[in-house]
Amino acid sequence: MSSAPQTSQLAKCTPAEYFVLEAAAEERHDYVDGRVVAMAGGTIRHSRVIANTIREVGNKLRGSPCGVYDSNLKIKAQQYRRYRYPDLSVICGDVQIDPDDPTQTTATNPRVLIEVTSDTTERNDRGVKFQDYVSIASLEEYVLISQEQARVETLLRQTDGTWSLAWAEGLTESVRIRSLQIDVPLAGIYEGLTFPAREQATG
Repeated sequence: MSSAPQTSQLAKCTPAEYFVLEAAAEERHDYVDGRVVAMAGGTIRHSRVIANTIREVGNKLRGSPCGVYDSNLKIKAQQYRRYRYPDLSVICGDVQIDPDDPTQTTATNPRVLIEVTSDTTERNDRGVKFQDYVSIASLEEYVLISQEQARVETLLRQTDGTWSLAWAEGLTESVRIRSLQIDVPLAGIYEGLTFPAREQATG
């Protein structure tokens, strides 16, 4: 009995081939300019921050038309041949499915995308991923949550196409997700995690 083809063995493929292979794969892969890119494994801290954030944001959105989705939902970058798995997505109203995806596991209308950054992923999250996400017409806000320190940054799309930066830092603070009009306490996002004490400056 032959096993399903592994996406990590395929250097280049079409989006249609990617959807078929991804549906059979045991691990998730992004699709970038015709290439299948294996996603790095997450750490315990990364997993805990994601779970906490889903809980905190989900509770704030209860009763609203908006819902939070985990990293099993693919998002299409509309101006590029790219499909990404953000750590969290918030979609308001019905989920619009990418008509090119026969597996119906790709959404095209996120309002908010959230990535949990680390020392190894932060450059990519702030760079090429942000460039991809900017192309999504429905996207109003991009949120970056650090797992190295208690700090959350938000980038809100302005009417002229620029992005406004705001942030919250410290476990006693709350971050305002402006496009959703909710305040999320950092103590909830980082519940169960500890941070090393900051080094004292020496003269």
